[in-house]
This record gives sequence, structure tokens and C-alpha cells, in this order.
Amino acid sequence: MSFSHECCECLFAYSFPPLKGYLYIYIYMLFSPVCWLFFFPHPSTCTFSFLLQFFLSIGRNVLFFPFLLLLFCLLPVKPVFLAVRVPRQQKSMSEEEFAEVFGFLLNNREDVRKMAVKGIAQQSKDNSALFAFLASPAHGPRSFDALLQFFHAGGFQLLGDILTILINCSVDSRCAEMLVSRRVVRKAMRLLEGIEASDHANSLKRSLEEMTLMLLSNLTASHITAVDDLLQIEDEDLRGFYLGKLHVYYSRFLSNGVKEEGEDDADDGGSEGKEVGKTRAEKPPARDLQKWILQILLNLTRSSDGQMLLTEDEDWDRTLTDCLGSSNMRHRLLAAQCYRNCSLQTEHHAAILRGNSLRVCVERLCDGGEPVPGVEMMLAEIVAEMMRSEAGMQYLEEVNAKKHLQTAVAEKKLDDGTAEFIERHVLPFLDDVVDAYVVHEGDIVD
Repeated sequence: MSFSHECCECLFAYSFPPLKGYLYIYIYMLFSPVCWLFFFPHPSTCTFSFLLQFFLSIGRNVLFFPFLLLLFCLLPVKPVFLAVRVPRQQKSMSEEEFAEVFGFLLNNREDVRKMAVKGIAQQSKDNSALFAFLASPAHGPRSFDALLQFFHAGGFQLLGDILTILINCSVDSRCAEMLVSRRVVRKAMRLLEGIEASDHANSLKRSLEEMTLMLLSNLTASHITAVDDLLQIEDEDLRGFYLGKLHVYYSRFLSNGVKEEGEDDADDGGSEGKEVGKTRAEKPPARDLQKWILQILLNLTRSSDGQMLLTEDEDWDRTLTDCLGSSNMRHRLLAAQCYRNCSLQTEHHAAILRGNSLRVCVERLCDGGEPVPGVEMMLAEIVAEMMRSEAGMQYLEEVNAKKHLQTAVAEKKLDDGTAEFIERHVLPFLDDVVDAYVVHEGDIVD
């Protein structure tokens, strides 16, 4: 049964009986656009007998005709809330369409290549259809090779978009595997060297270097093959070379950050207070490139070879030990996680004990210097793991760790969870060390 326009008229007349005075006119003028659209969607087929009766019922009023004119002006107006349309869902592209877009990357015209790269970069975030296309054996290798032709320090105009595409794609495990197979890890390390050697502005260089490190972090977190490529396990002569290069970049980024802060302090010293506050407020947040390098190190410690190369590297051991006491909570957490992973294998304990990392862990636990419970628990786990080797147990007894840890627990210097862990997994296995008394020649011993 159809709902005719006559039924609409009757419903409207029944719902809104004629009122006296201006009130009805005001109400009708206010809702006339809504009433017109809902009750008379097709004016050409609508009968107006009910409207005529309505106008005659209120036509006695003197001010009817001015309001009538205004009424007819308002009738065709569409309500604001009806003008809001639900956006249509974007249709995913087919394989043929993706292949056509990636084909533009090989075009002879530079502007066409640039537009294609920017278009892919804009569509690369959380695009499952794009990820499936790039992960397919039929299209993935050729498409990634087309992108990687711009993956060098000379193409700065497109390098940012290329890195955006690769970072977004590396989140997908299938695309990450395809990227690793195209030797992207080693290309990224060479890219870092090229960016650092370029003469571009430091802000641009730091931005591109950070994106490159993010890509390396994603790849080494996804596939063990990426870890092996970064460690260069297959090459006896170059094994661990990139690990040393990462330490060079870490130190360089750290020194650059300290230098920039010093320059800012020097500039602020010669200006007025108002200008100082404005300058600091407008200053963009500093990039933490060291964080991404530490994250890459953590990914490397998930393999036995990575643990061995990291613990045997004296430069990294000193740097990670310093990170345990850093003011940056993220740095402390990543360093503690690296040592925790390395301490899981007892064969690495001797290399760990050559440095001062275990001493720093015990000191920060005993003096309550770690404010973050999660990091504090990591330090306690490192101590517990080091007790599984004879060398680790001997070192802890030499520094009288049991006495100092008992004092820290008794004085509530530790988080409750950490204190419980130490009481259950550390203190029962450490021996008490009695302070020795040296007997002099004149003393009489009973």
C-alpha cells in the first residue's frame, strides 16, 4: 500500500490544527522548509487543497499577507541538517589501477613521476589493498624497485614521500618481507651516510635521517633477516660494521643536540625576558634520533648474534650504561631492555661484567634512583639473570648486594612490585658478607 500525498495532507492537518494569532504563523514559517521537504517531496504531483484551507483559516488576520510572502520565500529553503550528506566510502583500487599508477614512476617526465610518488604517499597509510598489491609476487618486486630508484640522498624532492611510503608499508609483515628481500636495510644505511654528507639544511637532514631510522626500526622488528642484514652476519670481514656506524650516528646526533641547546641558551642570554619566552614557545620540539637507534639495538638483541656483537662492543657498552642513568625515561627503558635480553644467555655474562652496567643497576636499585616502576623492574630482572652465572654471583657478593638491597626494601625505596620480586627471586640466593677484621700484631686473639 502506497503512502499518498493526500494521506500526508491529512496527517499534517490533524497534527497541526489552526491556531489563533501570530503563533501559528511563526511556527509554520519556522518549520516550513522541513514540512515542505517531508510532506511534499514532489511539488509537481502534490495537491494543494489542504494548503488553501489553511490559508483561508488564517486569512482574516491583517498581517497575513506580509507573512504569506515571507512564507513562500522560506518554502524552497532546505534545512541545514538535511544538507549534510554522508561521505561515500572510497572505492579501493584494483590491481590494474595500482599497476598503472606505479607505471608512472618510470615515466620520462619529472612532473609525472613526482605526482605519482605524492599520490602513492597520500594513499599509503593503512591501505590494505595497496599492501596486498605490493606483497604479491607478480607486482611487488617491480613496484618496489620503481620506488627504490629514488631511494638515495640525491633525490631530496621525492625522498620524503618515498620514505613515507616505505615506512607505512613496512608495518605490514608481507610488505616488510618484500622490502628485506630488496636489500632495503643496507640501502638505508648507505642513505644515512649520504644524507649526513650532504650540504642541505640540518633540519631537513635530521628529518630524513629520523624517517630512515624509523624504517630500519620497523624492518628489524619484523624479520630476523633484516637483523642479519644489519649485522652483516654472512660477511666475516664486515660483521658488526653497521653496528659501529650506528654508534657513530648516535654520538653525532647527541653532540648536535647538545650544541643546538647551547646555542639557544647563548642566544637567550642576550635578549629580554619577553623575547626569551616567545622564542622558547615557538621553538619546535627537538627530534630524538637516539631513541630510534636504541630501538634498533633492542631489535638486534632478539637474536643471539646481535646479543654477542652488542655485548662485545665496548663503545656501545659504555653508551648503554650511561643510558641507564639518563634523564630520558625512554632511553633508560630501552637500555635496560637491551641488557635484560643479553643477560638471558649466560655465555654473555662475562662480556657484560667487563663493563659497569651491573654495578649501575645495583646502585639505582639501592638508592631508589629509578622513578619509573617498569624500568626499576627491568633492573631487578637484570640482577636476577646475572645471578645464574658463577661470575655474576661472585660480583654481587663482592659488592655486598644483599645487604644494600635488603636496606632498600626495608626503607621502602623501591616500588612494591620490585621489592616483592627482589625478596622472592634475589635475596634468598645471595650470601651474607661479613665485614672482615684485620688482626694487628699486638692484638691478642682468644
